[in-house]
Amino acid sequence: YGPTLVQVKNEGALRCGVPGDNGFSGLNNTTGEREGMVVDLCKAVAAYVLGSEYRTELIVVDYTTRFTALAGRDIDLLIYGDTHTMERDFHEKATGVGFQFSDPYFYDGLSFAGV
Repeated sequence: YGPTLVQVKNEGALRCGVPGDNGFSGLNNTTGEREGMVVDLCKAVAAYVLGSEYRTELIVVDYTTRFTALAGRDIDLLIYGDTHTMERDFHEKATGVGFQFSDPYFYDGLSFAGV
């Protein structure tokens, strides 16, 4: 695989792994569209990377599939609110690979969540 940023720019779309219904993401009962903080964050990153003609694809992941989807390039960006740990930097258990994390964007008193 090439670098994710190059792949996203070549495809013209950002595929974001997002949780189902957990308070930060859910389906709007009227429109049936997914909405919430993680959706807005995905759109913001896409607009920054791709410009005003950005496209996003929201892919629902869960606790057991999120890192596997990211390692397998099924998603480009995981917005799940995971805690950044040294283990996940170097050797995440489910995939055996390491990941890069953003600075925290959400503090809940129990953990720091980053992209």
